[in-house]
Amino acid sequence: SPFVPTGALASELGLDDRAERNNNGGSNSHDVEVANIIVNSEVEEVEVVVNNPRALEPLEYFKKEELQYTGRLTNKYGKPIALISGPDGLMYKAGVGDRVGRIQAQVAEINNNNIEIRTGSQKDVIPLTKMKR
Repeated sequence: SPFVPTGALASELGLDDRAERNNNGGSNSHDVEVANIIVNSEVEEVEVVVNNPRALEPLEYFKKEELQYTGRLTNKYGKPIALISGPDGLMYKAGVGDRVGRIQAQVAEINNNNIEIRTGSQKDVIPLTKMKR
């Protein structure tokens, strides 16, 4: 597990106690960065937990495989909005550019049969799930 600086060392590195809270079960995402610190006149490289500057969107808390595309709406500007069912039993809406899944994918396209998502240059889809009546 990464080293989490606290107190004076955290202040010196420009971090604060939020990094420790996030590493100990906080709900915000965090990243690990490498920092050089001086210990007894020696430079050591350590991993440091830092806060993610962006809050997670609701659908980023779930794995892509847990999401079901259940329908499509159009907003007042004519843009498609996907209705996505989460494993918590709640219905979420997502538009193009919204983030989904724990892999930091973004909705690239919403059509009648699936939602196309992209992570960098990787493409994937979330297929339409037929709801039982």
